[in-house]
Amino acid sequence: MLVLIAEDDADNREGYAEYLAGLGYRVAQAATGEDALAWARELKPDVVLLDLALPGIDGWEVARRLKGDRSTAEIRLIALSACVFPEDVVRAREAGCELFLEKPCYPQTVADEIRNLVGQRASV
Repeated sequence: MLVLIAEDDADNREGYAEYLAGLGYRVAQAATGEDALAWARELKPDVVLLDLALPGIDGWEVARRLKGDRSTAEIRLIALSACVFPEDVVRAREAGCELFLEKPCYPQTVADEIRNLVGQRASV
């Protein structure tokens, strides 16, 4: 299973990547919205862990574009955000995110939610 981590904070991005790779997930990383879109279109990951406050094209728009494109619409999206007002959760769902996780979020919680969302364990 391939997980794309779209997160502008390098420590967060690399921490999630290292943890998920240790569990057997294949991992790709993006630091901007533009990179997230490009990698998602090229790699077709199973899941995108999507920071909503990405620089450039924000996570809200990344989600809308991925879900609006037939070639990427099936990718599962997990929103990550420190903004947890009810309207933000609704907005993330409307943009196409299946889950919303509040930052800070432990890597184990992220792994559990990926497993719950996709319904399978990591495989190389």
